[in-house]
Amino acid sequence: MTSKASLIFNPSSGQGDPVEQLVTIRDILEPAINLDICPIHNKEIGAAELVRRAIAEGASMILVAGGDGTISA
Repeated sequence: MTSKASLIFNPSSGQGDPVEQLVTIRDILEPAINLDICPIHNKEIGAAELVRRAIAEGASMILVAGGDGTISA
């Protein structure tokens, strides 16, 4: 059975290519987990709000890919 998870993803974090990073994350996780990708696009809707939304939508897991600020939120 495939689990459902929300991935809070900050494409502005780090120095690498965010598209390449997201492709790698999906390649590793999607065989076992149905990912709902939730990118952080602006300061108005940050990681904390995306987590609240994921919980409200029934995500069984919340995964985070970002820097210290994303993880702290």
